Amino acid sequence: MASSFSGPIRRRPYLQQWVPFTVLVLGCVLTATAVTTIATRQEVATANAFRADTLAVQRVTQVQLDTVVAVTHAAAALLAASPEINFREFRAFVSGLQLRERYVGVDGIGFAPRVASENLRTFVRSISLDGMANLKVRPGGTRNEYFPAALLEPRDDDNSSTIGFDLGSEPAQLDAMNRARDSDLPAVTELLQPNPAAGRSDVNSSSTCRFTVAVNRLTRLTSGGARWSASCSAV
Repeated sequence: MASSFSGPIRRRPYLQQWVPFTVLVLGCVLTATAVTTIATRQEVATANAFRADTLAVQRVTQVQLDTVVAVTHAAAALLAASPEINFREFRAFVSGLQLRERYVGVDGIGFAPRVASENLRTFVRSISLDGMANLKVRPGGTRNEYFPAALLEPRDDDNSSTIGFDLGSEPAQLDAMNRARDSDLPAVTELLQPNPAAGRSDVNSSSTCRFTVAVNRLTRLTSGGARWSASCSAV
């Protein structure tokens, strides 16, 4: 006895359901992969561009800083080579540098001798005889030593108001001078806060730093045990 069956073959229902879903998942995976790849490439390109710009700015900044340090070293060498501080020679030296035209951002170059407390009156009297009359060391108060700004060129309102200010009265500047003295290397302060008495007006004080180079020079106004007697600074 034999039997036969004829008619359309029905596909299994689960195959019909999973094929579209599988295609959808594969499409989503490919899309996500493509988007991730593009985003990664863009991120890498942006990072490379930022790194290149940063290096370029760093090089320019380093060149400018090296230039300022070199100019400060030159001024320090001039002062160290001279047995006495000559205001006219220093003014002529700084004038010849043409700071404002050739060294953008440098407001001036100055000199601040280290004066022991017991020698302060002698220093003021001696410097008045050299042509700087009525010098007033400020701020007031008794300290073990003083670093009055004796020279600062070129002269303008801010630089003129700095003359007589004790750089050592500000912790940031005192720290920089001590580091320059101990390391025999240039030192730079952090950004200095507004202080009209120190010649830093509200207009430009937000971006003021001071480079300091210690001058290896003992003078009659320096305490006998001192190794360094002064600092030469670029503002």
